[in-house]
Amino acid sequence: MRVLLVTMPFGRIDRPSIALGLLKAALARDGIGCDAAYLNLAFAERVGVPSYDRVAGARQRTLAGDWVFADCLYDGHPLRGDDYVGQVLRAEWRLDEDDIEAILAARAVASLSLEDALSDLRWEDYGLVGFTCSYGQTVPSLALARLVKRRHPRVRVVFGGPTWHDVMGRALFESFPFVDAACLGEGDVSFPAFARGLARDGLGAAYDIPGMLVRDARGAIHDGGPDHPVDDLDRLPIPDYTDYLTALSGLGARPDGTVVIPVETSRGCWWSVRGPCRFCGIVGAHRTYRAKSAGRILQELRTLAGHPGCRLVEVVDSVAAPALLGDVLPRLALDPLPAPLDVDIRPDVRRHTIELLAETGTDVLTGIESLNDRLLALMNKGTHALENVRFLKWCKALGVQVRWNLLHDLPGEMAADYEDLMAVLRAIAHLDPPVACATVDIERFSSYFEDPWAYGFADLRPAGAYSHLFPFDDDTLWDIAYFFDHDFAPGHEPSGGSYHLRRFAYEWQREPVARELRVQQGGDVVVDTRRPEDDQVHRLGELERTLYLACDDIRSRAELEEDVRRAGIDGDGLAARIHEALDWFVERGLMLRRDDLYLSLALPETRPPARTSTTGASGPKPVRPQDA
Repeated sequence: MRVLLVTMPFGRIDRPSIALGLLKAALARDGIGCDAAYLNLAFAERVGVPSYDRVAGARQRTLAGDWVFADCLYDGHPLRGDDYVGQVLRAEWRLDEDDIEAILAARAVASLSLEDALSDLRWEDYGLVGFTCSYGQTVPSLALARLVKRRHPRVRVVFGGPTWHDVMGRALFESFPFVDAACLGEGDVSFPAFARGLARDGLGAAYDIPGMLVRDARGAIHDGGPDHPVDDLDRLPIPDYTDYLTALSGLGARPDGTVVIPVETSRGCWWSVRGPCRFCGIVGAHRTYRAKSAGRILQELRTLAGHPGCRLVEVVDSVAAPALLGDVLPRLALDPLPAPLDVDIRPDVRRHTIELLAETGTDVLTGIESLNDRLLALMNKGTHALENVRFLKWCKALGVQVRWNLLHDLPGEMAADYEDLMAVLRAIAHLDPPVACATVDIERFSSYFEDPWAYGFADLRPAGAYSHLFPFDDDTLWDIAYFFDHDFAPGHEPSGGSYHLRRFAYEWQREPVARELRVQQGGDVVVDTRRPEDDQVHRLGELERTLYLACDDIRSRAELEEDVRRAGIDGDGLAARIHEALDWFVERGLMLRRDDLYLSLALPETRPPARTSTTGASGPKPVRPQDA
């Protein structure tokens, strides 16, 4: 028996699917022949890469990629006449008209693309076809699977991926009887086991595989029980991306020939095990954390970064494994990879880690979310505003490209939170702006979803786009949905302070003037051009210079007094002079203060070398938990 693995639009076209790569390699271990079909590349060639990227880059909650194929999924067009464009794209999300035009153009050729897929592939050569589904791929995959089963009823079709996780997959499986089986969790073990059983003894041999639902010839559903997540990630194979690279070169959908290669060093989130960020649903129902060993990570990085045309190795972890930051990066600094890394890290790392990121040319995505301590506490981020600002400052100073976002409209927020936040933003206008500024969403598996009333949310309901995709009752839509709309419980309504935040972030992103706040002349001078109409040069005395340079990291008042004494500065009224100097820095926005902790904001005199961003191709990189 031969297996075909399929990824449909609107998976990103500048990188292979790590799910397909892992499963193909796992099947090869078992001696099962497997091909991977990147039908997203074929669709991108049909509509054009710019248009494809517009659809793929639309905010996830619009479910635009799914809607493009919605008419192809049903007989009788049960959703015809709905006003998805008016209600969802224009009224709710206010998409740009160019984006809407691209979505409509893609929808116009969706049916033709499915016919092409049916004729271009020899489906009868495969005993098993697996579809991987992330957001925007569920309906396209179901639409093609339905046609495949009609024309080739002996082919078994299996679904899995993020949108088929847990209860969502169960609801989809029960709603679409042409699907033969579904992986409800991690498929690394269950899918190869299903393929082995099917090849050896037929469908009946696969009825009791943990994490799988299987439908027999009479339509009865067999449930293998709870999923067993992989506990030792070192036992996973290195992903096989050869089919993607072959398809890419043959189609020419990516003219420059360069690609992003995904690699996984851990699963879950070590912070989530302690207590997750309350909005976060990306770790799913299993709040476990597992990581590969440093040796395995290094082996995998060197293998995958060597692929022809690789311009970036993207570590797809929810948060970077400690072994990657502490053990692997130092080795890469001495013996670099042929392509740079892109990693997701928490912003409370130390300067040494950021120096390693700079030495290895690594770009970062970080979950900052806010620069106000009270809002961070409401989200259970486990970080503080000064830590977040320090991270942004050190990244800018050392030349590390960082992507971060701001969240707003939290239940329990107050207007004073935004007044404080706006003051911080104005003070750090010389640093890299956020790539997104968005409302907090409610996602399945998050703390907000599991206990909405406890956090001030009310009337949870599936996001409005789902009713334009699935003609099912409310209970089924609830089970299928990952994104949810909501109201606020009485007394928990947003403060209304986010308007100025969004306006400032928008202008910051588009600011044409290069702003600076920089130390010069060994710390004797601080040059401030954050407000071009009010450029200032501050000359510092010995005490002020000592204090300011010491506060490159977060320092307490007691620590600063000790720093000053160690510098040999003494005299009458020293404590009062220190207090006066710190107040002067804070009043002028040269420092931030939280209680008795201080952080200077100016960048060092030496500028880092200029670097070209490596993360911009094929639409925006997803920014968890909100999209750009």
